[in-house]
Parts: sequence; C-alpha cells; structure tokens
Amino acid sequence: MGRKSAKELIKIILESIADNPKSIHEIAQDCNSNWESVKRYLESLKEAGVIQETSDGNKRLFSILSCNIPTKEGNYFGLPIEEEDKKKINSLFYKIKEEWKKSAGRLPGKVQVQKTIVRVNKICNLKLPVGWYLFGAMCVKPYDPTEQYNYTGLSQTTITCVKEVVNDYSKESSACTLKLRQYKEENKILYQTKELILTLFSSSKFSKKYIKEINTQLYILIKNLPKIFDNDATELINEFVGIVLQLLNNLSEEDIQFAKNDIHQTFNEVWKLIALFSYFDDLEPYYIENFSREIELKHFILEMNLQKIEVIEHLSYLSDLIPQESEPEDEAYQKLKNIFTSIRELSPEEKKQKEKELDKIRKEKGEDTVQDFLLEKFGLN
Repeated sequence: MGRKSAKELIKIILESIADNPKSIHEIAQDCNSNWESVKRYLESLKEAGVIQETSDGNKRLFSILSCNIPTKEGNYFGLPIEEEDKKKINSLFYKIKEEWKKSAGRLPGKVQVQKTIVRVNKICNLKLPVGWYLFGAMCVKPYDPTEQYNYTGLSQTTITCVKEVVNDYSKESSACTLKLRQYKEENKILYQTKELILTLFSSSKFSKKYIKEINTQLYILIKNLPKIFDNDATELINEFVGIVLQLLNNLSEEDIQFAKNDIHQTFNEVWKLIALFSYFDDLEPYYIENFSREIELKHFILEMNLQKIEVIEHLSYLSDLIPQESEPEDEAYQKLKNIFTSIRELSPEEKKQKEKELDKIRKEKGEDTVQDFLLEKFGLN
C-alpha cells in the first residue's frame, strides 16, 4: 500500500473524529499511521480552525468544530441550491442529453453537459449557480450520466438556445478540445495560462532554456489570480513561484529533469487551491442573493484549509531540492548565526528584568549608548 497524501490522511483523520472526540493514539490507530504524523496534522487542523481540542483528565481529545460540517446535498462541497433552480437544472440536464443524442448520435459526457449548461446559462441569463473551478466553468450540481432527470419545463427561448449550443458544441472532437474552447471563448487568461504552465512543466524539453518563458507565465498567473481573501493561501502561491524560480536558476540541467515531476505535482496542488477561491468568488453573488456569504463560506472553508495543508506538504519537499549555499567563514557571520540560533522567547519575568537593565543604562549613560552596549555584549563591536 502506497504512502497516503496529506489530504488523504487528513480526510481519514476527520472521518475518525466525525462522530465523537478521540485521542491522538485512537486517531492514529484508525488511520493506520504513526503517532507523530497524526499529531502534526491535528495541530495544523486546530490552527486552521477546523477542529477543536478538549481534555478529559490527562487525555487530549480532538473533535470537528460543528460549524465546519456542511450539509451534504449531493452538490459540489454540499452547497445548497434554491428549489426552483434545482428543477431548472434537472430540466436542462434532461434536454441537453436528449438534444446531444439527436445531434451527435451519442450521449454526452459530464464535461460536455457542464460546458453546455454554463453557456446556456450565460446566453439566457438564467442566474444559476455556476463558476470557474478546476477544469473550467461548471454548475454546482454535478451531472450524472446514469441518472434519469425529471423534465418540468423550460421556456421556448431556453429550449432553442439549448439546441443551438448543443449543435455547435457536439462538433468538438473531445471533451479536452471543448474545455480549451471554453477557455478561449470566455477569454479566461488565468485558465489559458494554467494550461501553458502544465505544458511547460510536463515537456520533455523542460530545461533552463524555458526559464524566461516559465517566469513570464508564472507572472501572468499571479497577475490574474481570483480574489483570495486568505493571506496564507496567497503566501503559499507566491512561495511556490519563488521556489520554482530558485530551482530553475540553481539546479543543473540533469537535476532539473529529476525535479520536473515534483514541480508538476506541486503545481497541480497549488492550482487546486487557486481554483477553490475562483469558484467561491464566482458563486458569491448567487449565495449572497439566495442564502448568505456565511453559508457559502461554511461549505468551502474546510476544503480550503485541507488544500492549504496539502500545498504546504508539497512545498516543504520542493524547497528541500534547492541547493544549499556553503556558509561564509566570516567571523561576524558566525557570531550572528550563533546569536540567532540561540534566540528564545523570554518569560514575562525575564522581560521585566531586561527592561530594568536597559532603563538603567539609559539613565546612567544616555539613550545613544544602548546600541553600543548591546553590540559589545554580543561581541559585534
């Protein structure tokens, strides 16, 4: 059995404590994982506000915060949909499937139906809950080819629009070409850039020759990011860009080839984080109008926090690939290093004592002498 990804392990941890609080040892047993790894993820989840810690005697217990458990409705992230909109979406699924069979002689796949409903929604201004996620724009309600959808009626204008869009989209040779067409049709620079970056990272010619192009595309990506309200997420995305550029500038051609797959995998995880905020941002008007931003956020926040932890895991490994520069033998550098590595937070009592010492120096020798005193104390004068 292969090593679990951070996200897989976290989901197992959350499943373990879904019904009742458990100790680290109990959770580790449920996860079939070591105690140290489980403890590390529990601390991360607690810091992210996903879980809470309580105590029972000497035992530490962990449980999910109730506000982070969204109601499951079969939609993406368990998001709710207005009843009238559910009926409209089901009718559209029914009609798109029917028209696609007539036009192409075959049933459509999930991608084809999602791209079609998004296009019809825009042309007819139906105001359904759709937004841009991992592979383009999609409705909050997934399409299931095996489900028999009820048709409760659509306006003649909408039916005509469905026929025209299906007739056009069904001519595309594959779901992939339709996806790329949507990116171009809607002029989504962020998604077009994502495709270019994935192509560059997966290219057999991936090398230092591509540094300038990769740098350009990463800059365009950052410039076109969706609205991200989480500072930690923004920092993680910027950190990824910084690490990649360091690797390309410092690794040999041979080492770049070895690191290519790791860079590619890390970008996929970073993209999932970006896409979550993109989808949230696009859906916000619908949920503010029909429900509330707090309800929408409740359904997204857990997935966002889980994805941040996944990105951190990948970035940690990727940063280890950066060649370490040898330390200078300069005496002043070594003194500074020793000072910084020995730094620790003072206790409240120690802080008061140090303040008294500095106040005494200020009174006896003047404010300007404090800096000289500190430099002399640490041997840096």
